[in-house]
Amino acid sequence: MASTFLRKLSPLYQPVDQNEGSTGLDGCEKSSERICSCHGSGSASPRFKLLFVLGHTFLFTLYASGLLCIFYREPSFESCTIKASTYSPALPVIKYHTEHLDAEIIQINKYRGPPTPQIDAEWMKIGLGAAGIRLFDDDLKKLNKSDTLERPLHRIPAEFGGGYLGMIEVFHLLHCLNALRKGVYHDFYPEAVNSTIDGAAWKRVHT
Repeated sequence: MASTFLRKLSPLYQPVDQNEGSTGLDGCEKSSERICSCHGSGSASPRFKLLFVLGHTFLFTLYASGLLCIFYREPSFESCTIKASTYSPALPVIKYHTEHLDAEIIQINKYRGPPTPQIDAEWMKIGLGAAGIRLFDDDLKKLNKSDTLERPLHRIPAEFGGGYLGMIEVFHLLHCLNALRKGVYHDFYPEAVNSTIDGAAWKRVHT
């Protein structure tokens, strides 16, 4: 009777069969299972696997090569010089090059031979004529030097930037070598021999 009443109210109403409802639910469950099985059973293609292996192999080779270069690379001449030498503010800016000199006993070069103004000028360039350097307090600490009354350093006035005036030791040694050269020609360089020290003693001072 209720069914007849509902049909009269709505001609679109149709009673749902219980079997159909259960069948519909079972169908949904089966469809979900099919969808899940489709997603779960999917696998990477052989091409993707190959690219994956090749990519990781390339990265491993790259990292291994980088480590080998870091640990087994040959140090540069400059870095070896810095490690093997005492501290000098000039080390980072030194540039090395090979130069061949005619230095055999009987050979003459621009530093050897009888006294001439040209030879004197060349010795001046590599001796006292070389430019000085500016040192600061940090440089003095690294050099284990200090400004004392017993051994005062040459201070640079503050208006000129401050610090201390220094000289690269090799130029000082070349100056001493030039002094010995002048001592050999003392008749040509009378001013080279200090009047307060005899000639032999003056030469020994520069050795």
